[in-house]
Amino acid sequence: MINPRSLIRALDKHWEAIERFVLLGRDQIGYERDEVLALLGKVYAHESTEQQVECLQQLVNAELLIEMSHSNTLQLNENVRQFVGSLLHEHELGLSDILKARIIDIKSGLEQLHQALQDRDMAALPNVPKRLMNACHCQDVTAKYWKPTTVMCNP
Repeated sequence: MINPRSLIRALDKHWEAIERFVLLGRDQIGYERDEVLALLGKVYAHESTEQQVECLQQLVNAELLIEMSHSNTLQLNENVRQFVGSLLHEHELGLSDILKARIIDIKSGLEQLHQALQDRDMAALPNVPKRLMNACHCQDVTAKYWKPTTVMCNP
């Protein structure tokens, strides 16, 4: 069993690599040492080959990667895979909630724009693009492209 404190430290230190293993693990269970080193080479491209080999050894020592018996194959620890997979899934769910909220804000802003145009309420029009830009999290676009002008409506 992995020591929880050691697990958290190892995950923090090697998060990018573990995240890749979890994502690849959906299609592949075991990895040859050369495959692991190739992946570490992509993740830690700025490090030397010796440092990447050392990183591989740290992953094995921390029990994040487990050497399969009777072969040279490595496998991501199942508990680590499940834990990291659930964290990544929760993160994806959070992003979808944010997108849903933005879509609701945009729809509301468009309804407000449509209502202002129908009512010929020119005083409300300058506020609508600001609201839409805030919903889209576009900064300074409103000031750059939206120049309110005085428009007279014929009653």
